[in-house]
Amino acid sequence: MYIRAINKKKKNMAGAVSDKYGVKVTSMAGTVALVGGLLLGSAANQLWLLYTTQGFMIGIAGAFLYFPVVSVVSQWFTTKRARATSLAASKSD
Repeated sequence: MYIRAINKKKKNMAGAVSDKYGVKVTSMAGTVALVGGLLLGSAANQLWLLYTTQGFMIGIAGAFLYFPVVSVVSQWFTTKRARATSLAASKSD
């Protein structure tokens, strides 16, 4: 239950950033968080540090990279919107 609440907050945060700054900024922030989490995770010398960097930073990056993909595709297509959104959602995870 606790993890589900955290995931919902991450998605809400990604949606608010995307609404305020746009899809490009949201995607760039997600990319920076993903690369930073992978780099810091590779340099971790303790297990809790690895869990923190990989769990938190890559989790935030996943939310920031998933949300723009689904929202942009659903706005772009006028016909067969459901198919395009389902393909984008299935390929982005």
